[in-house]
Amino acid sequence: MERKGVSGEIYNQRIEFKMSVVNPAATAQVMVSAARASMRQSPGCYTMIEIPLLNYLYGDREQLILRLV
Repeated sequence: MERKGVSGEIYNQRIEFKMSVVNPAATAQVMVSAARASMRQSPGCYTMIEIPLLNYLYGDREQLILRLV
């Protein structure tokens, strides 16, 4: 995932995220997490980056928020 952007008057900002997973168990965890998160959305088609990060975590939304504060 790569994003090019601007902050103020500076036009040369770039954020890049790369990830490589070889472990099948880690891949399965991501797939299950994405399936769980997609069930919290209204019906439709979504990519992983369109789903809010909080939806990938297991548990009650309010309890998770309280734990993070």
